[in-house]
Amino acid sequence: MPSAPKRLVLVKWHGDVIAAHTVAHGDPLPTSAEAHGVSTEVHDVAETRTSLDLRPSIDTPAALGLLTSMGAHLVFVAVVLVGLAIRSPEALAADEANERAARLERWAALVAASDGDRDRDRQAEDERRGTRSSDDDGLTAAKLAPTAIARDAPESSSGHDAISASPAVCTKRVMPEATGATCTKTVVVTSLASQPGCFTDTVVAVGQRGTLRYPCDGEGPASLGFSSKTHGSKQFDGGGSKRAVDVCTGTEFDFSDGCTWTSAQRVSGSIERGTLQFAYGEAPKAGQESKACASACTARGTLRVEAF
Repeated sequence: MPSAPKRLVLVKWHGDVIAAHTVAHGDPLPTSAEAHGVSTEVHDVAETRTSLDLRPSIDTPAALGLLTSMGAHLVFVAVVLVGLAIRSPEALAADEANERAARLERWAALVAASDGDRDRDRQAEDERRGTRSSDDDGLTAAKLAPTAIARDAPESSSGHDAISASPAVCTKRVMPEATGATCTKTVVVTSLASQPGCFTDTVVAVGQRGTLRYPCDGEGPASLGFSSKTHGSKQFDGGGSKRAVDVCTGTEFDFSDGCTWTSAQRVSGSIERGTLQFAYGEAPKAGQESKACASACTARGTLRVEAF
């Protein structure tokens, strides 16, 4: 609780406090000795009694300065903490972005290394098989029309018809002897396509007409004959009936890769539906495993069965 007011007397010498004491209001104040550099300052003091202890509360410029300085420091610390709190999410986002970019760089390096290994493996395989990668010049050299031995030349100059043992040969079929009449139909090659950059030793051409022979009743031998300037007369042999036919022929030819090749060319399908399918397959002749033969090509086509 408040008590009687008192005064605080500060004794200074040349501006520095050298002594301090309190006096009650009404008591005489010390005499100033300004002439000797000594001065006095008097401040009102209020006392508060708490638990029988008297604690003076002084309102002085020094106390105000201390409080002001402490307040300024607290404000500075608060500003720093707020700034760190504001920048922290941005710093975290930047760290995450940097880590993601580093992962992408590592992944790209791994992919590039894998692609390089795959390209080297493909180049080695192409060299082993006597072909060049399409990345070199966009062409498969071994499948271009050769300059030394043309695979599209007439059989009399590029090959012969003696079919040897090979994966690309016609399967011999045992057919019953024909006992009835033989029917004939005219067929026309309507389409023929092979892989881009591949040359095939096909014995038919688009627009070419051939004669199909098959049993009028029951099953028996069947044949399909063509005549062309390129291959001369060519005949597909096999079996069939008045409903369907399956015939095959083949060729053997030399190629500029130094290998001898064989082909199997098959025509099959429904006579009643009026459409037959052409399929071409080829392979190096057996016994040339030590040679770097080129890759095999395929071809497909369609033939139309004329009504009359």
